[in-house]
Amino acid sequence: MYRLGAPVVINSLLTIVALSIAGYHDVITWSFLPIILLLALKAPLVALFVAGMAKNKVEGLAVSKVASILLLVPFAFYFVDGGWKYFAGILPPFWTVAAFFYSLQSAYLQYWLHMAVAVLTHIILIYLLYSRFKRIV
Repeated sequence: MYRLGAPVVINSLLTIVALSIAGYHDVITWSFLPIILLLALKAPLVALFVAGMAKNKVEGLAVSKVASILLLVPFAFYFVDGGWKYFAGILPPFWTVAAFFYSLQSAYLQYWLHMAVAVLTHIILIYLLYSRFKRIV
């Protein structure tokens, strides 16, 4: 667990430091701290995904390329109009990005709704991927 938890803690701290150094002090609010933690949970998600799906190093490289699709999810929320963007909701970063945009707009009802769905999708996926990893090992 420490191998999965250490990157989350380090990523969260470095995100806060980087935002402070870059001058985005106004972005770091109480509503943004849970978003930072959820974004940091991408590291164990990707690690468990690669470890659970790849059988060797070559497959690991291919699976990590597939996992890089997660980087495109924020674009779906921002650029796709209407309900079509919610098709990207099967991937966890979508809900985190949606919560971030709603926190910037001070739409706290939508923020908390999207945060709840984001936490739920992260917990479910981490559990499923960890279970798959434990079966393989």
